[in-house]
Amino acid sequence: MGDTTSGPQDIQAVATGEIDTGGAFNGSVAKLQQAGSKVTGVVSTYGSDDQTFYGYYSLERSGIETAQDLVGKTVGINTLGAYHEYAIKQWLHREGVSDADIKEVALTVVPPINTELALRQGQLDAGNLGTVFKRNENTDFVKKWKSPGIPVPGGVIKPEEFTVWVDEAVRLGELPAGIKVEELFTNEFNPSANGTYPPDSNEDGV
Repeated sequence: MGDTTSGPQDIQAVATGEIDTGGAFNGSVAKLQQAGSKVTGVVSTYGSDDQTFYGYYSLERSGIETAQDLVGKTVGINTLGAYHEYAIKQWLHREGVSDADIKEVALTVVPPINTELALRQGQLDAGNLGTVFKRNENTDFVKKWKSPGIPVPGGVIKPEEFTVWVDEAVRLGELPAGIKVEELFTNEFNPSANGTYPPDSNEDGV
């Protein structure tokens, strides 16, 4: 099983047979499959709650207050062509930032462990932080490992979980229109979807 800071790298290793399973957001799965790789989504992940999530942070006196304020700024993310690039671009679009202005937001790859320091040193105007890296100077690191985990009971995949990212990729010109999202995943091997367990069962299937 792969576990890197780059989802595309993770599932590329699946496609080449280096590992059996990997994790990446659905847009990466769609792009890799469209490129001819035989990868398929089997479990829904990337859940979040009020304490476990990723966010974009800037220093208090950065002057960044709105989405438009990010235009012309440098924003740190973990890898290009993956979830965080799609997420920030989709949010900017939803906030009314024009496509031309979105292109002026400089997305820069920064290892998550270095993002906070890069912000404080002025190398970034904003940066993506989550899990153990999302902290401040008045707190200790999280005492136990936490994960976004599974967003729905049993990790059953729904078509709309792919549609939202495929539509974004089409808008950005990275995927062609007309992709059938139902062909990007399967719930065949998921006991919570194939009738073995009730959809809302716990980890013991009850």
